[in-house]
Amino acid sequence: LAAHNYRAYLAPLPPILAEDPEAVLAATARDPEALEKASNALRADKAFALRAVAAQGYCLRWLDGSLLGDRDVVLAALRSPTGLSRWRGTGAGVDGWGVRDAWSMVPEVLKADKELILEAVRLHPILWEGEMLDGAWLADEDIARAYVTGPNLQPLHLKLHGDLQDNEELVLAALRLDDYSADSAFNAASKRMKADKQFVLKAVSLDGRIFKELSEELRADRDVALAAWTCPKLKNYRNSLPNVWRSMDPALQGDRELGLLAVGLNPDTLQYVEAPWSSDRDVLLAAATSPKRFSGVLFRRFPEALQADCDLSLAAVTAHPEYLGQLSKEMQGRRDLVKAALAAFALLTPEEKKGGNPIQYASTELKDDKALVLEACAIGQITDAVLRGVSERLRNDVDVMRAVITS
Repeated sequence: LAAHNYRAYLAPLPPILAEDPEAVLAATARDPEALEKASNALRADKAFALRAVAAQGYCLRWLDGSLLGDRDVVLAALRSPTGLSRWRGTGAGVDGWGVRDAWSMVPEVLKADKELILEAVRLHPILWEGEMLDGAWLADEDIARAYVTGPNLQPLHLKLHGDLQDNEELVLAALRLDDYSADSAFNAASKRMKADKQFVLKAVSLDGRIFKELSEELRADRDVALAAWTCPKLKNYRNSLPNVWRSMDPALQGDRELGLLAVGLNPDTLQYVEAPWSSDRDVLLAAATSPKRFSGVLFRRFPEALQADCDLSLAAVTAHPEYLGQLSKEMQGRRDLVKAALAAFALLTPEEKKGGNPIQYASTELKDDKALVLEACAIGQITDAVLRGVSERLRNDVDVMRAVITS
């Protein structure tokens, strides 16, 4: 039973195993419905029931009725790694049908036990979201707090009922979660709260991505925009930031300080920054040194004067060695810039080095510099394409080829 993909609806338990606790547990590990095939005596045994529901919470559905009102058994089922979900691996509270089905077996006397309800909602937010609880519990602040602070809450499904939509603490608790669904958490608040500047300032300080969900009036408020762009969590969601920038009022898109913050987090935002800041040296420096690499050719956006700025180029290749390939021919011929790119490349992870050694972007003259090429070989990632770019003289040099082979 343990070794095979047992399913109760395909094959009932052999009678000889229906009384065997270990055999039944092995079967329920594959399919909790197997418990229905166990003997009546086994399904009414509390010690066995506790073991069964602790391993697979949905087994609660098939226990003897005398145990369904047992608080210990119900709590053990709720705390099971699989929760009340029908199938192993779906995760606590994810399987809505299974949770509803198993919860329907719990007697009303236990559904009136606040401590049990607190634990149930904390572990199974779907009980709250699916309104499977008595209406009084859906209006209870303690139950709501257990819901928003539970380990299985998915803000995508966040739901608050009635007056709880005006509870600032609950909405902010959901926004503190590190999740991709901040919009849903914010939209669980009431219209009154979403129009309250003081609440909104707290909300965007926790997750700046919700800025695009604000009213037109608040999206034109510089204090709110500044709070959003200085939110620490934004660095975890850099890819969504250009959309946040575009949602700002046009007047704020010409704000230099906001532009510096935005392109520093995601340089792709640069394409939406209004002139003259889109060609401002500090803004371009923030874009070039951002932890996130620009998705296009960043240096095409630089004015001609800044393309010849050595300090700016040095900062760029130190942050992202591959930017050496975007510099002007003059910059690619500077030994100090190539060496800086090589030094930065040496610090990258193997995954980050897959683009190839930056020596490939050096000028023809520097790719004929034996000392520099040997330095590049010592760092590694000398692919065929990189090697073809090295001068013919060095491709036939014994020292260089030995360095390539051993790199």
